[in-house]
Amino acid sequence: LVVSLSERHLHVEAGGSATLGVTVLNNGSRRALVRVHLEGWLDDRWVLDPYLQASINPGERRTLDLTITPPRTADSEAGDYHLAVVARSSDYPDRYARLGAILTVAAFDRLS
Repeated sequence: LVVSLSERHLHVEAGGSATLGVTVLNNGSRRALVRVHLEGWLDDRWVLDPYLQASINPGERRTLDLTITPPRTADSEAGDYHLAVVARSSDYPDRYARLGAILTVAAFDRLS
C-alpha cells in the first residue's frame, strides 16, 4: 500500500470543516479492503466518520476524505493538533502506512 495526503497542514475555524484527502494505491497483487483512521489528541466528536474503508483492486488508486469539524464551543481550544493518518489492510497484514499531519484551529472570541 502506498499512501499520500492531500496536505500536511490543515487550517480550520471552530464551527467550520477541514477535509483531508487520503489517497491509497494498492500496489499488491490482490484486492485489499483498506481501512483509514485518525490518531492523535483530537476529540473523537470532531471527526464525522473516524473509520473509512474501501475495497481497492490491484493497481487501483482511491481517495478517501476525512472531515474534521471542531464545534464553535469553549471546548474547541485554538492551536495546533498533531495527527497521524493510519491506513492498513488485513489482506496485507505486514503493510501499513502512518503519516503525520497538523490541524490548526484558529482562535475565536465569541460563541455562536
